[in-house]
Amino acid sequence: MMGPPLAGMPPLKIETSRPLAYLEEFYRLYYLPQLFDNDNLNQNLHWLQTALKAPFAPPIQALVICKTPAEYERYQQLLRMHIHYLMTQNCVLLAARYDKHEPVFFNKEYSKEILESLEYARYHYECARNYWAVVLDFKRDLSKARFARVPDMEFSEDLLVRIDSGELDYRRVIDRQLAKLEKTKAYFQAP
Repeated sequence: MMGPPLAGMPPLKIETSRPLAYLEEFYRLYYLPQLFDNDNLNQNLHWLQTALKAPFAPPIQALVICKTPAEYERYQQLLRMHIHYLMTQNCVLLAARYDKHEPVFFNKEYSKEILESLEYARYHYECARNYWAVVLDFKRDLSKARFARVPDMEFSEDLLVRIDSGELDYRRVIDRQLAKLEKTKAYFQAP
């Protein structure tokens, strides 16, 4: 029986010419698999937060082609808005993993652990609320500004339209989840 191809060869070593430096490079590290876990969500939040601290790549290295300075400025705002949206989404998903969605009597003996978990969920819902507020600030600025639409940025332009129309409102989702969390907390605090 033959071994795998290249058996006995040293592993392929991939060298990068330079460390990651630009917002777009860190943004490309974002990945949300269909079946995610806490590590995926925390890793995404890390890379998105790192991206926001990094400068934008020069226009020639942007994720899409920007032909005018106005397009490039809108591209930057749209991408920052999109990153804050993804951070909101990831925080809500992470919070939901710690939220006790249906309190049942047989879990009462684990009240202490469940209450700790609910506090962790609350923390992430509050973080999501803060990120969503930034998304809304970007939405206001982008809606007021008369920049040319950026070709190939439909994913963010569509997001802007959905937020403007009220179709997408994470504030409602977060408020509903926090209200439900309070009821669950009261259930597990009761004797």
